[in-house]
Amino acid sequence: MGVPAMQKAADLRGEVFAVANPGSAGDFAAKLFLASQGLKSGQGVSLIYNGSTSGAFAALRPYIAKQPGRMRAFVAGITEAIAYIHRRPNEAKAV
Repeated sequence: MGVPAMQKAADLRGEVFAVANPGSAGDFAAKLFLASQGLKSGQGVSLIYNGSTSGAFAALRPYIAKQPGRMRAFVAGITEAIAYIHRRPNEAKAV
């Protein structure tokens, strides 16, 4: 999640990514994304580890309070993805 002012990967310079644990799926995805954008952890973008997915969401509490509509949309998107996986498991596996 990021602020609307971030429109392109270059806007991530000087920012921080929070992921659960080193070696986790989130860590892998963040590093893969950064690499695909020509960025690297420790070189303009920082990765911090907060120990769990629950910790990551707990860190979002101030953002949630300030942006409840965005958070509702985020949760709605996750909920729709889960529903899609249940409705169309073969298509979801293919994706």
